[in-house]
This record gives sequence, C-alpha cells and structure tokens, in this order.
Amino acid sequence: MLRNQSLLAGIGNAYSDEILHAARISPYQAAERTDAQALLAAIQDTL
Repeated sequence: MLRNQSLLAGIGNAYSDEILHAARISPYQAAERTDAQALLAAIQDTL
C-alpha cells in the first residue's frame, strides 16, 4: 500500500520499510487490517 504511488505519492522503498518498522506493522499484513493511527503517526515521525 505504501509503495502504490496512486495512494501515497512520494514514499519509496526505503521510507516505506522505515515507516512499517516504526509502526510495528508487517509488510505482509493486509492493508484492511492495518492500524491507521499507528501508520499515520509513523509516517509523520519518519518523514
């Protein structure tokens, strides 16, 4: 989901890995089951 440029433009491979690690989210987890608050906080902290 993070690497899909039509959803979130500008987040590349390096940032997406860092964001997922910070949010403690598996890259294999379905986007529908992702904690949106944790993901948003990790995006803001990382970028």
